[in-house]
Amino acid sequence: MKKVFGFGLLIAAVMMVAFASCKKDQKVESVTLSATTKSIKVGEEFTLKATVTPSDAKNKAVTWESDKAAVATVDKNGKVKGIAAGEATITVTTVDANRTATCKVTVTASSDPDPKPDPNDETAFKNYEPEAKTTINEEWNAGKIEVIQTVDPANLVFLETDENANGFVCTIALVVDKNATKLPEATYNVVDIKKAALNTIIKSTGIKNNQVSPSYISKTTTENGKKFLATPFYFFASGTATVSATAIDFNITSHFGSTLKLKYTGSLNITPKGSAPMRTFRAIR
Repeated sequence: MKKVFGFGLLIAAVMMVAFASCKKDQKVESVTLSATTKSIKVGEEFTLKATVTPSDAKNKAVTWESDKAAVATVDKNGKVKGIAAGEATITVTTVDANRTATCKVTVTASSDPDPKPDPNDETAFKNYEPEAKTTINEEWNAGKIEVIQTVDPANLVFLETDENANGFVCTIALVVDKNATKLPEATYNVVDIKKAALNTIIKSTGIKNNQVSPSYISKTTTENGKKFLATPFYFFASGTATVSATAIDFNITSHFGSTLKLKYTGSLNITPKGSAPMRTFRAIR
């Protein structure tokens, strides 16, 4: 009887050792993240949590990586920080078995409530800008330049003109030196907002959700006593503007290839941020 009991204990002991050995060598099967997409503003942070399965895996260590550290960074603990407007993919990788999971992070400028639309998405331009190429010659002698956003070492300013003799207005976004009180004399290139630098003009991303993205020229219309922006719109896509002591001469190509020969001879003084409300018009077709 004792032998049988002893033999039973031996088998139990072997099974326990085998089970413990099996648990000890449990391999990682997968990893998931607490979010697969996330939108934040420049300077904001959030932390991604990685969940490794199975829960009893021997080695749950992970590494983190951002494919565009200039847009968003991630540290060893999964903390993500927005650096500049754009999109970045954060990838977590398990040390064991090399399993991965990703989170797409969209970073917007601190003043932007939503991510900007793709400037190459023609749905943002169709029905607003004529696709037939033409040349537009327009001049303005009155308008205002006001600081919209301050980002060290630069200011984003809007030049908004009054209606000219042909009923055209324009809103143009420019990046200038933070300490400038007058639009600096220089040649300004039209660039994507992601490439904005001193003495540049922001390329338009068209119209999405009834919001018009500078830089553009348009006309106004009046409905029920209120003014609205209306077609035709011509959205800045490329080109230059030459700022002299008394004027701005624009040589611009629009999204669908029209040539915009524009001249502004109004005030070049820059009004400080928030000194007066900016004029805004809702867009209609």
